Amino acid sequence: TPRVDYWYENEAIGQTLGGYYQLNDAGVKVDIADDVVIFDVRSGVPEEVDAVDALKDLWGNGPDALQLAYTKNAAGEIAVIYIVDFNLGEVTVSLDKHFTTAKLYNGTAEVVNTTTVYENETLTLGGANVAALPEGTEVEVAYTLNGTTNKTQLEKVVDGKIALDMHDYAGYGDTDNTVVITGVSYDVTIVNANENLTAIYRYEGTQRIEVTNKETVENVPVGTKFDIGWYGEDVAEDTVATGTYSTKGTNGEAKSYTIKDKFNSHHCLWSGQTVTPGNTVVVGACKAVYKFSLDDDNVANWGFGDDANNDTAKVTLDVGAGYTLTVKCAMSHDKMVAAAGNDSYHLFAKFGTATENHISTNSAATETDCTFDIPVKVLDGITSAAEGVNSVTVSLSWGADTNT
Repeated sequence: TPRVDYWYENEAIGQTLGGYYQLNDAGVKVDIADDVVIFDVRSGVPEEVDAVDALKDLWGNGPDALQLAYTKNAAGEIAVIYIVDFNLGEVTVSLDKHFTTAKLYNGTAEVVNTTTVYENETLTLGGANVAALPEGTEVEVAYTLNGTTNKTQLEKVVDGKIALDMHDYAGYGDTDNTVVITGVSYDVTIVNANENLTAIYRYEGTQRIEVTNKETVENVPVGTKFDIGWYGEDVAEDTVATGTYSTKGTNGEAKSYTIKDKFNSHHCLWSGQTVTPGNTVVVGACKAVYKFSLDDDNVANWGFGDDANNDTAKVTLDVGAGYTLTVKCAMSHDKMVAAAGNDSYHLFAKFGTATENHISTNSAATETDCTFDIPVKVLDGITSAAEGVNSVTVSLSWGADTNT
């Protein structure tokens, strides 16, 4: 606790008509003794002040405010002046009783009720919820000053903690302040870096929120957990996919997460990891492994790629991206046209249990090498999924081109 007789005010030094120096202390002019001793104990000053006239000049031409401590002699004159750093004011700090998602520390000791420190000291906010924030996350600390003023202060997470410089909260030079921390929040920007799927997120009981480009969630209380995911309207239920996303603060390196799971009946793949997001979440790639197999009616006469004997094909695709399925007929062109029943017919493909026909770009008549390319916007059906591989049974048939 500071000694009260060393107390100070940020006031000017003046000189009377008779040449005497006085200190104007909160409107009270106190004479300065002729033999006053001055100690300049400020940190990092290039040249110390040791005379009252130099102190007067410094006050008029130097920083906006100086902080002095002084003692008086028996005559009531100021006998000793200390030019000090702003380090004598006391600040009593506590957490609001409703703010329970962080802890207040004075050094390594947790503050249970209140703590009183000097104005130049630093306290920290910590705990599991703060430590979970990515390095460099910019947060807004809300607090009250002396019970009446609501204020906020921007801070950043460093090494899993939030440092609170008491000068930022209580100002400079006041003799006594009370600071109550009422909350910590931050803004989260969700960025969709996936060209084929819609980024989705949810938190604190919200339903699916879709992000096509980017969206900012403001004033997220510390301790809030987010679930990140991907949505594709035509992606088949139970498709096994691997998605990656990252979180980061305003500063600091991004932390990447990988999730491997199935798309649900609402065409969503959720991370289920309930992460603390930081200031930015980037929703990235979502890939799936597909193994194509011909159904029993086509396996004898067709193959995948440019080899009619390839009964299966395994590929890794971006979920939701376009894909071109290439198949080749083992029959001669004439026999293939005869099997089609009409040389203007196109080759149709269906995947798994899906009902939509995907139609080849060319007809039976034009495909003299018996190879067909079938554009697929989204693989809309799978037969089964096991060990991270989506098995897709491909059914082929002939029909009139309904796209023209």
